[in-house]
Amino acid sequence: MKRKLEPEDGTSTASQVEKSDTILKEEKESRPRKKLSRPLTLEEREEALLPELKPLAGTELRLTKFPDCNYPAGSTPAEITFHSMDLSYALETMLKRHDR
Repeated sequence: MKRKLEPEDGTSTASQVEKSDTILKEEKESRPRKKLSRPLTLEEREEALLPELKPLAGTELRLTKFPDCNYPAGSTPAEITFHSMDLSYALETMLKRHDR
């Protein structure tokens, strides 16, 4: 199961590893620009200065979807409250989903 959840390259980082794709940036700059009827906003100018980042192959984040319901079907109100405070059931449900 660990292999299913960790990044393909086997290393875990605090964020997704990305590289600057300068070829795309140059292609983007070489394309003819549309004439805007208004001047660029500050946000648009700042966005144009940022590099085009693409995730490195094998380092993509693999996120696990939380279950829609944190308690078993047919639970009483007391059981729903219990499972809302103790998320063991939700964790077990997520782990079972990966065991398949």
